[in-house]
Formats: sequence, C-alpha cells, structure tokens
Amino acid sequence: MSRLFLARSGAFLILASAVGTAGCSSRPAKTNGAALFQKSAPLDGMDYVLATGEAPIDGAACPAQIVASPSAKSLIGTAANCARAANWKGCERVAAELARRDLESPWAPYFMSLAAGAAGDGPRALWMAELAQKKAARAVPLFQYQHGRTLAALGQLDAAFSEIDAASRSEPRLVDGQIYVGEVWMRDGDPKKAEDCFRRALAVEPRNLRAIRDLASSRSSQGDEAEAKLLLASIAVPVPGGPARRPTSATGGSK
Repeated sequence: MSRLFLARSGAFLILASAVGTAGCSSRPAKTNGAALFQKSAPLDGMDYVLATGEAPIDGAACPAQIVASPSAKSLIGTAANCARAANWKGCERVAAELARRDLESPWAPYFMSLAAGAAGDGPRALWMAELAQKKAARAVPLFQYQHGRTLAALGQLDAAFSEIDAASRSEPRLVDGQIYVGEVWMRDGDPKKAEDCFRRALAVEPRNLRAIRDLASSRSSQGDEAEAKLLLASIAVPVPGGPARRPTSATGGSK
C-alpha cells in the first residue's frame, strides 16, 4: 500500500483527536490572489484504487516507445509510472495510446492534463481535466482535484477553491487538497475553519510537516500559543518509528 494512505498513531494522535465529522466548510472562501496551489502531482497505483475502487495496476516502466500491445488497464499503470518519474513526454505518449485503445477512457485526458500542466500549457491542461470529468461515468474526486489545481494555476481561484474543497471532502486522502483549503481559510481570516482542515489532513498523514506548521499557525492565531509551540516542537525532534517526513504530493513523494 502506498505510504500516503498508511494511518499512523502514537506521538501524533493528539493532532487528529479534534477532527469533527463535518470537516472543512463547503462555503466558498473569498480569495485575494495569494491562494496558489502546489505544482502538479503524479498518480500512482493507490490513487487508481482511490478513484476507481479496483485493484492497483502494475504497468511497465515508462517506455521510450510502445512496442507491445498492452491492455488499456496496463497502459494506465504505465502512464502512472511515467508521471511518477516526471517523464511528461512519455506520459503524453502513453496517454495518446490509451486514448487510441479506449476513446471513452477518462484516464487518457487525465494524464494529458498532468503532462500539459507540467509543460506550462494551462489552457490544454484545463481542457483535458474537464474532458476527464466529462468522460467519467461517475464523480471521481481525483479528476475534480486535478481540475481544481489547473484552475488555480490559471488564476481562477474561487472556482479552484470550490473544486478542491469538494474533492477533498469526498476523498479525505487527498491530503494536499485539505491543506490547500485550510490555507485559503487562514488567508481569509478564519483560523477555526482552517484548523478543521489541517486536523483532517493530519488524521490521514500525521507526519505532514506542512500541515503541522499550518495547524500551529492556526492555533497561534486563536490565542493558543501553548499548543502552537507543542506542535512546532513535535517536528523539531525525531518521531518514534522514523523521522518526520517532508510534505507529500498526492503520490506520497516528497516535494
């Protein structure tokens, strides 16, 4: 199982203890131009499970060219490997082959959106993200998440907030989405709503340094300097079971 989705306990249990069932508010926040999202994140096998409910696909390593005749599902895994390796030309090439094999697959435009975003082609990334959502037979949080990130990159911040908020509420394992929404609430002067988001993120990934720092900031803004200092101290020393990790992308990779 991807390390992103491993629930952890122990020293960080307190961080998740106050998470409410309602989670982050769905009311659109007012954005001031400062709420920018992180760069595009790849997709791995566990994200495929997250989006489809099917077993993860182990595709081939990102190829220089496609010479065999793999199944459409295998191509999804191969495209994921290209994305994970930041081989965006390879990702685009495999996605094109996937589209040729299965014209109605939402995964082909999804990977094309990732590749276009990495190349700085925002309009194409948005077009492909919207096409992936259109082709999907049901609502898929991962596709909505990519759509929101693309909107944010294009400066459409209110629409981006709504998409990322909805996606991360539907699928809490989209940790960076939870953090993004919380940071928007912080910038809009509502540290309590922000705190809910950061705690939800930490309930999934307790060692996420970005979420811990953001939670400390939100507690400090609410006058709880004691907890803020405790949170910051918790990431200044090794955590039992392993060192604190850097903030992760949707695949669990360090930024």
